[in-house]
Amino acid sequence: MVWPTFAEELASRVQAIAHDLDSSAGSGRQRCYTMEHNALYILHLFIKKLCERTLARERQALRSTAPALFAIVAPIYARRIAQFNEALHVGDSGGSQELLKSIRFCLKTLRRLFVHGFGDFKSVDGLVHEFYRATVGHQAAFYELLCGLPAESREADGCRVLVKIVLLYGKMHLEFQKFKAVPFITTPAVLPMLRWYWQQIQGEAPKLTAVPLERSGEAESPPLVLERLVIQGLELYRSVVKNLFYLADDSGQMDEDVQRCRLVIDSEILTAPCVAQMCETLMCHYIPLKAGDMEMWQDDPEAWIANEDLDHWEFDVR
Repeated sequence: MVWPTFAEELASRVQAIAHDLDSSAGSGRQRCYTMEHNALYILHLFIKKLCERTLARERQALRSTAPALFAIVAPIYARRIAQFNEALHVGDSGGSQELLKSIRFCLKTLRRLFVHGFGDFKSVDGLVHEFYRATVGHQAAFYELLCGLPAESREADGCRVLVKIVLLYGKMHLEFQKFKAVPFITTPAVLPMLRWYWQQIQGEAPKLTAVPLERSGEAESPPLVLERLVIQGLELYRSVVKNLFYLADDSGQMDEDVQRCRLVIDSEILTAPCVAQMCETLMCHYIPLKAGDMEMWQDDPEAWIANEDLDHWEFDVR
């Protein structure tokens, strides 16, 4: 196998390019941005391909390499976050756009390393836990920035990278829950993350049942800031509720891991007041038929019923 050597060489190259960018200035900075984006993208593709391998030996090789790769990319991600905040503060729109691209490529790599690169989360380096704790706040900050933009500009080219970054955090949370069920529930940073998602779900809910505004003879309802983020939040809670790993077996017995997860779920996630609030929000705002549903029912009832029978909860917020 030659890829471990390639991984080390590629990671060293990424580190060197990132250092050059940090020390660059003037016209040469744009060239360094381009080089960093390309290097991080290659590293992302490489890690993505490794994560698709299924042989035990290859999975173990990935896990032996992941800590070193994570230790290189995570600090780059942290520096680009800090530099992005500074660029926003001074009004450097060009620099902030380039930094967003670097953040996105770092996050694409770190997301897969975080989920697939570590076997036992009890013994992972503190850098890994610190990264995940930080991402909860970073996602909230990027989403707040997105919410502050006019609705018509959120689909513009300049905002697409920002949208993708916000959703990348959600993909990481969903994969974390899917592949690491116990660490997901028992990791302290997960609780504020889930609460933040519920705040967004609840905050967007009134828009779904708002009275449409009449403009130029056309009925318009206030749009959701980012519907896919709401869907991600609903998926996360759905996974917590339906994941069979968190339930007792047929005999009613639970092993130690399941007991720990159930304790957290019952006492801190799905508490009685929270469940009551969820039921009210979903029943009153998310489940009722909208104007588009009624229009489709009038036009083609059979097609509407067939569409309802499809399990497309990953794409439709209702």
